[in-house]
Amino acid sequence: PVYGNEEKYYVMDVVKHIIIENGINTIGMKYFSGAEYLEKLTLSESVTVIKDDAFEGCTSLSEIDGIINNDIEVARSAFEDCQFIEENDGMLVMGNTLVAAYSDFELVEITVPSNVTKIKSEAFINYQTLQTIIFEGNLTSIGDEAFSGCSNLETLNIPNTVTTWGKDIFTN
Repeated sequence: PVYGNEEKYYVMDVVKHIIIENGINTIGMKYFSGAEYLEKLTLSESVTVIKDDAFEGCTSLSEIDGIINNDIEVARSAFEDCQFIEENDGMLVMGNTLVAAYSDFELVEITVPSNVTKIKSEAFINYQTLQTIIFEGNLTSIGDEAFSGCSNLETLNIPNTVTTWGKDIFTN
């Protein structure tokens, strides 16, 4: 931003790597939103919540690593418009959980990576172009309304490893 004749920089205008240290539980709403040069995020296992739009618009973000808590709650919009979602066929996978599959990618077929054991509630909600979902791994849990509104879904081979079923998985 330019103020008068002075150019001022904000830390988030130049940061390329953020490390969330142990002891931090929640990343707040829009906390790092718009950090367009952010390339890498390292999480500690203590992070259990990432709120709406926390990293929205971090268009260079291509890598998330660290010890990711398998029970992490991630808002569907937390990583909207991030590069790593595009590189993963529009899927947001955190730890072993598929958090969201973004329908604006308009894919007909998606292959869920082998490390995914849990599909979060409403993960594929209203993904109307999707016709086939292939599971490569040992899926154990499907959340509420996971495939709600997927009106063109024709092929979904749910593995026999699924032991936890949400409510209204195929609503609409």
